[in-house]
Amino acid sequence: MVKKKKFIYWAILSVFILIGTILSININTSSFFGEPSPKNIKKEHNFVESSPITFNEKPDFNISYKTIELTVFENQKDILLVDMGSKPQEIYLSYNEPDRNVYVVKNYITGEEKILYENKNVFATAIQGVYNDILYIIETIIQDEKLVSDVVLVNNNGSVYRYNIGKMDKIPYVQQLDNLLLINYEYREENMVKTYLTYFDMTNFNQENILQEQYTENLSGTVTGKYILFAGGMENTIYYQIVEYNDEDIEKGGKSYIYKINKNDINSAEKLFELENKALFLSGDENSLIISDYVFEPPFYDSGKLYIKNNDNWSYTIIPNVTAGADLIGAEKISDKVLLIFNNESFYIYDYINKQYMEERYRKKFDSLYSRINVSSNKFLYLEDNNGKFYLHVYSYFD
Repeated sequence: MVKKKKFIYWAILSVFILIGTILSININTSSFFGEPSPKNIKKEHNFVESSPITFNEKPDFNISYKTIELTVFENQKDILLVDMGSKPQEIYLSYNEPDRNVYVVKNYITGEEKILYENKNVFATAIQGVYNDILYIIETIIQDEKLVSDVVLVNNNGSVYRYNIGKMDKIPYVQQLDNLLLINYEYREENMVKTYLTYFDMTNFNQENILQEQYTENLSGTVTGKYILFAGGMENTIYYQIVEYNDEDIEKGGKSYIYKINKNDINSAEKLFELENKALFLSGDENSLIISDYVFEPPFYDSGKLYIKNNDNWSYTIIPNVTAGADLIGAEKISDKVLLIFNNESFYIYDYINKQYMEERYRKKFDSLYSRINVSSNKFLYLEDNNGKFYLHVYSYFD
């Protein structure tokens, strides 16, 4: 019974999670499967109901915008925008051919492109992007009825480096935080499910375990224990969520708590507060926290929240038009105190010092397909596929 409920729960969440010469380097993951080793909790705050705060709508943020029609080749199908490059007018794309998936770096003005990497027989891609001109991909394949995930790094010369994460029972949830890939995954041993939060450092190719928790599936169909569910962050701040169960239904039960750590000190865990609902998405910097609630019962609206820290207290504002099915999927800083927050329909700019915001719906045509928004410094863009014609929409923010 609990397996069926857990499958339904993760099937819903998976909608939001998913949207050459190889040098194999195996990372020692044996320590990941030992007994839980909780980190030192330096601070623990009792839950206090957060107070609301008002943001005023400001439609005239200083933003430039342009649209560029992208030249593509006839054999390129299912084109996806992977990320921006470091050079002006440079983007990374992926596309499908009949027997392979291809990654290229492309000049979107001249149309010139270079193939960097090809793969095939990949079950799922948890994340793909570019860090310091290195293409990174987390690939998952099926091996011996288990999922096996690797970090794949590709440099501008097309050299490929592969790092094994390990076996798991679900496609990992991954977020990039500068040089780190935060990886949240689970592994089952009979009626015990162990969950892990690890990071992979793209500068020194090291994988480190941040935290391990576990829960037990009871004969009654309930669960008991702790479950690490999603992580994210900005700059030096990492937020993660732990759901605690005491003989409860895995979907409807449990108490959800938000923790914060400094990415340079994984022993600096600080328990912040309890959430009213489980979070589908979380991110933020030292003084802000963005959350999208997991809502499975009415009301289905007002599920996006921006929390602002003031001393040890947190105030929040509702992010408009964030609902179940239109949940938040990304957040980045585009200026010192300005956040870009987005779902699959709209993006939001929040100045959390002056308490101002704007909302713009970018999914304007029902017959077009839109990529996820990609962000680099003060610039963000997305790709529109309108019946085989591709348009790059490029925005720049200025203080």
